[in-house]
Amino acid sequence: MKMITDSKTQLAYFNFLKSRIFKIIPLLEESNYGINNYVSSLIFELYGAQDTIKSTHDCSDYVVMLATLESIRLNISSHDYSFHVVRKEVFKVLATIEKIMGRMEH
Repeated sequence: MKMITDSKTQLAYFNFLKSRIFKIIPLLEESNYGINNYVSSLIFELYGAQDTIKSTHDCSDYVVMLATLESIRLNISSHDYSFHVVRKEVFKVLATIEKIMGRMEH
Protein backbone atom coordinates (compact mmCIF):
# COMPACT_ATOMS: atom_id res chain seq x y z
CA MET A 1 0.00 0.00 0.00
CA LYS A 2 1.26 3.46 -0.88
CA MET A 3 2.07 5.85 1.99
CA ILE A 4 0.30 9.23 1.86
CA THR A 5 3.00 11.86 2.35
CA ASP A 6 1.24 14.96 1.01
CA SER A 7 0.69 17.22 4.04
CA LYS A 8 -2.40 18.84 2.51
CA THR A 9 -4.11 15.45 2.21
CA GLN A 10 -3.02 14.44 5.70
CA LEU A 11 -4.34 17.70 7.20
CA ALA A 12 -7.66 17.24 5.38
CA TYR A 13 -7.96 13.74 6.81
CA PHE A 14 -7.25 14.88 10.36
CA ASN A 15 -9.76 17.74 10.05
CA PHE A 16 -12.38 15.23 8.89
CA LEU A 17 -11.37 12.87 11.70
CA LYS A 18 -11.92 15.58 14.33
CA SER A 19 -15.58 15.95 13.37
CA ARG A 20 -16.06 12.18 13.47
CA ILE A 21 -14.47 11.91 16.91
CA PHE A 22 -16.49 14.85 18.22
CA LYS A 23 -19.63 12.98 17.10
CA ILE A 24 -19.05 10.56 20.01
CA ILE A 25 -20.40 13.20 22.42
CA PRO A 26 -23.87 13.65 20.86
CA LEU A 27 -24.13 9.88 20.35
CA LEU A 28 -23.50 9.46 24.09
CA GLU A 29 -25.97 12.19 24.97
CA GLU A 30 -28.73 10.49 23.02
CA SER A 31 -27.76 7.04 24.37
CA ASN A 32 -27.35 5.84 20.79
CA TYR A 33 -27.39 2.06 20.63
CA GLY A 34 -24.69 1.96 17.91
CA ILE A 35 -22.07 4.08 19.69
CA ASN A 36 -19.87 1.11 20.57
CA ASN A 37 -19.80 0.01 16.93
CA TYR A 38 -19.14 3.61 15.85
CA VAL A 39 -16.09 3.96 18.12
CA SER A 40 -14.87 0.46 17.21
CA SER A 41 -15.06 1.38 13.52
CA LEU A 42 -13.06 4.57 14.11
CA ILE A 43 -10.38 2.63 15.97
CA PHE A 44 -10.25 0.02 13.20
CA GLU A 45 -9.74 2.79 10.63
CA LEU A 46 -7.03 4.47 12.71
CA TYR A 47 -5.05 1.25 13.01
CA GLY A 48 -5.13 1.06 9.21
CA ALA A 49 -4.08 4.70 8.91
CA GLN A 50 -0.81 3.85 10.65
CA ASP A 51 0.33 2.11 7.48
CA THR A 52 -1.17 4.70 5.15
CA ILE A 53 -0.52 8.18 6.57
CA LYS A 54 3.10 9.26 7.03
CA SER A 55 2.49 11.63 9.96
CA THR A 56 1.18 8.71 12.08
CA HIS A 57 4.35 6.68 11.66
CA ASP A 58 6.42 6.55 14.86
CA CYS A 59 4.20 9.23 16.44
CA SER A 60 3.70 8.88 20.20
CA ASP A 61 0.71 11.24 20.10
CA TYR A 62 -0.97 8.90 17.63
CA VAL A 63 -0.49 6.04 20.10
CA VAL A 64 -2.02 8.21 22.86
CA MET A 65 -4.99 8.93 20.60
CA LEU A 66 -5.53 5.23 19.81
CA ALA A 67 -5.13 4.15 23.43
CA THR A 68 -7.58 6.80 24.63
CA LEU A 69 -10.17 5.81 22.01
CA GLU A 70 -9.73 2.15 22.99
CA SER A 71 -10.37 3.11 26.62
CA ILE A 72 -13.42 5.17 25.64
CA ARG A 73 -14.78 2.14 23.75
CA LEU A 74 -14.18 -0.19 26.69
CA ASN A 75 -15.71 2.34 29.08
CA ILE A 76 -18.82 2.78 26.94
CA SER A 77 -19.26 -0.97 26.38
CA SER A 78 -19.28 -1.54 30.15
CA HIS A 79 -22.50 0.54 30.34
CA ASP A 80 -21.17 1.89 33.63
CA TYR A 81 -19.44 5.02 32.44
CA SER A 82 -19.35 8.65 33.47
CA PHE A 83 -20.49 10.94 30.67
CA HIS A 84 -18.20 13.68 31.99
CA VAL A 85 -15.14 11.43 31.98
CA VAL A 86 -15.80 10.18 28.44
CA ARG A 87 -16.48 13.75 27.25
CA LYS A 88 -13.19 14.94 28.79
CA GLU A 89 -11.32 12.10 27.08
CA VAL A 90 -12.93 12.91 23.71
CA PHE A 91 -11.64 16.47 24.06
CA LYS A 92 -8.21 15.06 24.97
CA VAL A 93 -8.22 13.09 21.70
CA LEU A 94 -9.23 16.23 19.78
CA ALA A 95 -6.38 18.19 21.40
CA THR A 96 -3.97 15.39 20.49
CA ILE A 97 -5.09 15.59 16.85
CA GLU A 98 -4.47 19.34 16.94
CA LYS A 99 -0.91 18.63 18.19
CA ILE A 100 -0.29 16.19 15.35
CA MET A 101 -1.66 18.67 12.81
CA GLY A 102 0.45 21.49 14.29
CA ARG A 103 3.62 19.49 13.75
CA MET A 104 2.61 18.81 10.15
CA GLU A 105 2.17 22.51 9.42
CA HIS A 106 5.73 23.33 10.51
